[in-house]
Amino acid sequence: MSQEKKWINVAKGILIVFVVIGHSDYGISKYVYWFHMPVFIILSGYLFNNAYNLKELISKRSKRMLIPYFSFALLTLIIIQLQSYNLNEIPLYIENILRGGRSLGYYYGVYWYITMILLITITFTIMIKNIKNRIAMLITIIAMYIVAHLYIANNDYKIFWSADTALIALFYFGLGYYSKSIINKINTLYGILAVFVGTFLVYYDYVGLIHYRLDMKSNLYNHMVLDALIPVIFSVIIISISKLIQHKYAGLILNKAGKMSMTIMYLHLPVMIVMRSYFNVSEWVTIIVAISIPVGTHLIFERISLFSVLFLGRQHTIRYKDESRSV
Repeated sequence: MSQEKKWINVAKGILIVFVVIGHSDYGISKYVYWFHMPVFIILSGYLFNNAYNLKELISKRSKRMLIPYFSFALLTLIIIQLQSYNLNEIPLYIENILRGGRSLGYYYGVYWYITMILLITITFTIMIKNIKNRIAMLITIIAMYIVAHLYIANNDYKIFWSADTALIALFYFGLGYYSKSIINKINTLYGILAVFVGTFLVYYDYVGLIHYRLDMKSNLYNHMVLDALIPVIFSVIIISISKLIQHKYAGLILNKAGKMSMTIMYLHLPVMIVMRSYFNVSEWVTIIVAISIPVGTHLIFERISLFSVLFLGRQHTIRYKDESRSV
């Protein structure tokens, strides 16, 4: 990644820390849910490359995302069995892992995001290659956003791979993709303005002047204006901070955390659950450990080729009859 784009991994690092905090017992969790997943999706849209054909994209993204999905699912299942020793539960866990989405909870609470982001990436690719007119594309995305609020919001359905959540997620993905030039211009001044607006919104909610909630996994979104405005405001805050600190010491640390964000995403909940079950420590200690153990695990995975393929979704080149092949 070029020097000027280091802020992207810094932003991912900030967001993954917020994901862990969001699953803590602190009262700020509600406000973390306002933005952490939407901003991740906006960044995915920003990074989206339309150069691949559909078949190639499906192949590359599926290997990169689904192999770690099932590998971490198996690892988590082993952790669960070490806790419960209940082999009778294994078929149900396997069924839920295959169904994904809201069928998964507790240890698997974040798995919905992985399959959902894969679905919206594929869907967005199909749309952009078939809807050539930019205005028509934007109208389609906005229509999906409206449909999500009218028919999907607040339901209890457990749809395969959280496909229903993809309707609102496509809106955030599209924001990132079509706002690349604007995102590139975000600076500290925009960040300061966004902090003021964001602070007022949090204060208004805290004192009861507004009653806002956003939880993408649970399909809890019911304000068409704020569901677009608030993620954008916090995107500006996080992006401006990331650009400001990308060359600072804190930025270097968050850059590394951002590169490990998926490992932290997968493992932080099992670590938090185990910590709360066996250790009487403060929630901040639990948060620190829930970040530190996945980071250490990621470093181990990087050094073992098989684990790098299985858990990090990386290609491994092998020599076969004087030919190089990627697996």
